[in-house]
Amino acid sequence: MQADSQQTTNKDDLGLIETSFCQALELAFAQAFAVDGDNACGFAKLNGKAIELHIPPFKQAFFMLVNCKGANDANCQLAFQQTLNGNADLIVFAPLHQWLNLALSSLSGETQGFDGKLHHDMVDNAEHLALLTQFNQAMNNVEIDLEEWLSQYSGDLVAFKVGNFLRSGFQSAKEIAQNSRTQIKDTIKEYLLFEINALPAKHQVGDFFQQIKQTEDAVNGIEQRILKLQQHLHTQTNHSPSTRSEG
Repeated sequence: MQADSQQTTNKDDLGLIETSFCQALELAFAQAFAVDGDNACGFAKLNGKAIELHIPPFKQAFFMLVNCKGANDANCQLAFQQTLNGNADLIVFAPLHQWLNLALSSLSGETQGFDGKLHHDMVDNAEHLALLTQFNQAMNNVEIDLEEWLSQYSGDLVAFKVGNFLRSGFQSAKEIAQNSRTQIKDTIKEYLLFEINALPAKHQVGDFFQQIKQTEDAVNGIEQRILKLQQHLHTQTNHSPSTRSEG
């Protein structure tokens, strides 16, 4: 039973990571476009496209929806979601380190390119290759200030720890990706615990269960007193004059 409980917890953690990552992508691109319109350069060519994204180590696919008002890149918005009604226009394979490359330049000062590939489910033809080229070109125009973005949405503590993690001895984005799932899970838990107090601390949980135990003991004590009172009343009733006269 304990192993089953641990397995359920792990699945819940992974679901939280994937949902949070999807939301984080959308917020990161929205902020990047708002800060510098050049970050949106090239996305107008993808207007109306639905792009299916395979981002190992995540097993679940994500979907990017491009919505631009007219031919102006500055009016482009990207929506990221975990489901799609219908078929995607493009299926891209781009491991997590490719996405981290978009933010690494602001931390390391080095530019590392985004190079998504056609997923094996996508027919390798000229139309799809042209669309992939447009997608990669648009992505390579984006630069995300990761630490600044995190400080606005999760607080300075989480922003500092993530930025420090990315600078703490990892030589490449690929190495970061291999260690990122545990770090993201810990960061989310830390955010919930310290930034918005959504999770109780360990000592708070212990105090809570101690209060439950005390309440349970008090209720049991009251129950015993009620039972004794009922027995006392029953005894008095059996020994009352009216009861003896009826006998």
